[in-house]
Amino acid sequence: AAGNAGAGWFLGVVAHARERVPDAEIRSALDCGDDLALAIEAVHAGAEGIRFSGGATALAKIANIAEKAGIGIDSAPGACCDLRTAGNPADAAQIFLA
Repeated sequence: AAGNAGAGWFLGVVAHARERVPDAEIRSALDCGDDLALAIEAVHAGAEGIRFSGGATALAKIANIAEKAGIGIDSAPGACCDLRTAGNPADAAQIFLA
């Protein structure tokens, strides 16, 4: 999301979801890939958490920035659901989240 529409757009989607479903427990983290500039943008935009897959030097920089802002950072490799490559994105998301 960060690379396609920016952190502000993503955070707007999260805010809209919270408004529409106020009783839902919503936790968000913006996947910034290995782009340090996007990760910094996400921190400054007020992201709750970020996911970053850059190298050790960049990770150390963004981890320091995120810690000062009180934002969680996840750099561990993990499963993901890339809806861009899914034949049926709705089904793929439902299966991944089940």
